Amino acid sequence: MTIKAHFAMTHGTPHDQKRSWPMWSGWQRRHWPTFILRPGLHLYGYDKKTKRFTTLLKVTRGRAFEYENKRQFTRTVNRLIGVDTHDNSEWLKAMQPAGFGVAFEYELVARVDIDFPGSRFPHLGWYKMPTRAARAALLDDPGGHEEGGKQYRTHLTYERSAQLRAEAKSHWRNRRGRLTCHVCGFDFVERYGALGEDFIEMHHEVPVSAGKRMNSVESLIPLCANCHRMIHRNPQELLSTQALRLLIQKPASTKR
Repeated sequence: MTIKAHFAMTHGTPHDQKRSWPMWSGWQRRHWPTFILRPGLHLYGYDKKTKRFTTLLKVTRGRAFEYENKRQFTRTVNRLIGVDTHDNSEWLKAMQPAGFGVAFEYELVARVDIDFPGSRFPHLGWYKMPTRAARAALLDDPGGHEEGGKQYRTHLTYERSAQLRAEAKSHWRNRRGRLTCHVCGFDFVERYGALGEDFIEMHHEVPVSAGKRMNSVESLIPLCANCHRMIHRNPQELLSTQALRLLIQKPASTKR
């Protein structure tokens, strides 16, 4: 069986021909779905009655966001998907007053009938498929070198921080529309389709110096594996993304 989605959420099997649904929710702390949610993302719909995946869904618009109060939450949901949350006032009343929200619209791609691979669907209502691609989307380890001094190892620690990488990916996706290599422009989704969704490596652009740690989301830059390896080729003297960008723009005969 070919896996067509690496994440799932609860969604009853529809009996009508309606092909799009709005979805919004908010949590006090940031849960992992806020890191991967974006237009184009494919999800399996889990039917709690049959305990099976019965639909293949695709997010058509919307994203995750942070909110400071319910008024801001309501405005953001309306702006993203055109839904008035007051139409479901009981749900809104029970929501956390501040935290992290999601607001998106999704459509039915196909009906499926797939065994749920787990023992119990998570209470959160979202599920990570036990696939390499799902793990990579949330924690793509850039691999790396054991050589290098303490400063370089600290640099790698930032690159391998699951939370920081996930937040940085969400930041760049919201800022640029999609995740592409900042050096060569390689687009994993354009090249590999659904298999490449959310897959990219994150590079800590500013090496950590003594007494000064640059660990903001903007200091982690999306790179393809080739460009990332070239930057790390010499652990004692890492290239900047700008330097590598200039290098690949030179005629081939001058690169030697």
